[in-house]
Amino acid sequence: MEKIRNKKYRKTGRTGDLEISAMGIGTWAFDPKGWTGTTDDESVRVLREALDMGINLIDTAPVYGLGHSERIVGKAIGGYDREDIFIATKCGLIWDEEGRVENNLSRESLLKEIDEILGRLETEYVDLLQVHWPNPAYDIKETFETLAEIKASGKARYIGVSNYSLEDLKRAEELCEITSFQGLYNMLEPNASSYHNIGLGYRSEEEILPYTGERGMIFLLYSPLMQGILAGAGADNIDRLTEGDVRRTNPVLGEEKYYRAAEEIEKIAME
Repeated sequence: MEKIRNKKYRKTGRTGDLEISAMGIGTWAFDPKGWTGTTDDESVRVLREALDMGINLIDTAPVYGLGHSERIVGKAIGGYDREDIFIATKCGLIWDEEGRVENNLSRESLLKEIDEILGRLETEYVDLLQVHWPNPAYDIKETFETLAEIKASGKARYIGVSNYSLEDLKRAEELCEITSFQGLYNMLEPNASSYHNIGLGYRSEEEILPYTGERGMIFLLYSPLMQGILAGAGADNIDRLTEGDVRRTNPVLGEEKYYRAAEEIEKIAME
């Protein structure tokens, strides 16, 4: 893989000698039913272009398109050296034949899910397996001992969490080596309390960033561009989204103050 000039890469003690691009590519949008204007061909093209530019961190999840995004990733990485790519996916959110999603963190479900993930991604292992959302209905000990077992089997190189409270992150660390934390973070929402009307039990800038920095843990941020606001999308953008577009469930996209703030940031950047 040819790395473009000035591209930044990271090494941490928790990922050995593998170089991970500081900029990654997310794949939630690789779901033509949930994102307006998305096509499979375009998704594959974008992902391959990112790889060719030297971006080797790909973040996906089974629930994105109910398996569709992972299949797109599996198709797109064909022909590339697998060892050069860092695939981060997630676990826990599963669905039935009618597409109803539940958060199942039981041992039985996790062991079944990892095999399904590998099948969709067309790979023998994932680099990072993250618990997508916590669920207090399940025994945290069972969950993370199972994840440690998956890691020991070679099906996942590292284990991470997403959207966990700081307290539960510390509990998870007692049961399994945790390499990363993924949370909501951007210039306009450094300490958001909710995402798509789902409450968040953590504050990224206040709690998580200091802790992960101290522990040498990777912090993966999601929604860095605030689903388009920080990429120049105007306030009328939401009106162009189809009725089933998942971004319609994000209330911040309807708040004018964020668009005004983004415009001010752009003016400063142009000075």
